[in-house]
Amino acid sequence: AWRDALRAQRYSTNQRLPTQAVPLTQEQVLEATAAMDTDVAAATILAWATTARLGCVLQLQRSNVVLAENVVTVTFVRGKRAHIKGPYTVTAALHPQWTTLLRGFLANKLPTDWLWPAASTAQRQIGRA
Repeated sequence: AWRDALRAQRYSTNQRLPTQAVPLTQEQVLEATAAMDTDVAAATILAWATTARLGCVLQLQRSNVVLAENVVTVTFVRGKRAHIKGPYTVTAALHPQWTTLLRGFLANKLPTDWLWPAASTAQRQIGRA
């Protein structure tokens, strides 16, 4: 019984909460995206606003993104979760500065266009940002 009690005590003292990263604030993301190229900033904004994986964001077509006044609706049809559970839609509020940036980014894209045709290049740049 003594040995079991010591083992249980040793086990409980070794339990630690995992170290979690501190989430970025909207102000920090605003500051970071202001210094980025438009395509990289657009991917960062969509990933942060929708809490989606970057790989899922980089697989979006123009028809998957609907931009209204300070609100974006994104339908994910490709990516890890969409592959497992099917397409899903996320609606997120945007800062007015981001709405302006995304509107400019999406302006000349056709509904069938990929938003980031060279996704690997954009992904490397975002990873460095």
